[in-house]
Amino acid sequence: MVRFEPQKRHFYVAIVAVLASLFNLNVDPKSFSHEESGVLSRRKGDIFKYITDIKDIPEWFPVFRNVYELDSKVLRVGKRYKGEVKLAQGYSYTMDFEVKELVRGSKVVISSENLFKPVMTAQVSTSKNGKSTLSFSCYYDRPSALFQYTLGPILKFLTMQHMRHSLFVLHWLLPPSVSNGPDSSTFAS
Repeated sequence: MVRFEPQKRHFYVAIVAVLASLFNLNVDPKSFSHEESGVLSRRKGDIFKYITDIKDIPEWFPVFRNVYELDSKVLRVGKRYKGEVKLAQGYSYTMDFEVKELVRGSKVVISSENLFKPVMTAQVSTSKNGKSTLSFSCYYDRPSALFQYTLGPILKFLTMQHMRHSLFVLHWLLPPSVSNGPDSSTFAS
């Protein structure tokens, strides 16, 4: 049996007490949300249709190897999906997702009840000159302060990198649409 000096024992007891307090202390997970946005030279409806088509998700959000429908419902609140997430060394992890909020043609919110409980939002809004702004946001619905102040920043960093990469990829996958009107200089810069 390992014996500690009284001073070290008090230190270890204090550390355990602080960790237990942080674990039991609840914070608002939404206050730890992070967002990335980009402007795309496409109509709002085109972008929303593309990002909500499950066959296209692995192209623009390559952290997912595959995404499958778990039911035959059309896109609506309550629709369920299974996503196969790529991990290191060729491993993968599957997550079930459910649509929690939907504003057709504009906004979709999905969440998962897996270990980290991610809540992800994709929202498209009309911008200037026929362009659209696409915003991704994410937070982890774990109210534990210990989670939000330890693992949360690491997950935030990784998620932000994936969102930035997705916006970059979408910029190239969805080139500017050609206008038939008199101002068809969309490709000229």
